Amino acid sequence: MFNGKDLTGWRNDGHWSVENGSLVSRLPKGELKDSSFLTTERTDYRDFHVRAVVKINAGGDSGLFFRFGDQGDASIQAQIMAAPANVGSLLRHATVVVPSARLVPPDEWFTLEVIAEGSRVVVLVDGQETVSWIDPSGTTFAGPIGIESAYPGTE
Repeated sequence: MFNGKDLTGWRNDGHWSVENGSLVSRLPKGELKDSSFLTTERTDYRDFHVRAVVKINAGGDSGLFFRFGDQGDASIQAQIMAAPANVGSLLRHATVVVPSARLVPPDEWFTLEVIAEGSRVVVLVDGQETVSWIDPSGTTFAGPIGIESAYPGTE
């Protein structure tokens, strides 16, 4: 998915770059835009297992989006946040299994995995299952995978 060198295969809204082999987003403070997105050009991800090594700054808000259309409709987002009740959750769908545990301190690398098979989605943070969720709608359409950097100041 990411070749570690450049943004080949990705749609960039202008706030993403590659630094030292890592994807980086910096939405400057004072920017009028609320969020920045990087999405795959490939749009046929339906059932998949994606693994990303990520980090987020204190107060940062990010996520891994999947199963969404061109307008972001019906998306599912695995949260990447420095907040214990949110990291590894599915935004608006499922909270973490152990929300009181501080799974990830800010500014430290961790591994986020998302496994989507049919209507079941499993999220792992550093190998620990944080969510196992079945979509009651049965929605399993294919789409791109995207990364969000929400709000100015998120890195």
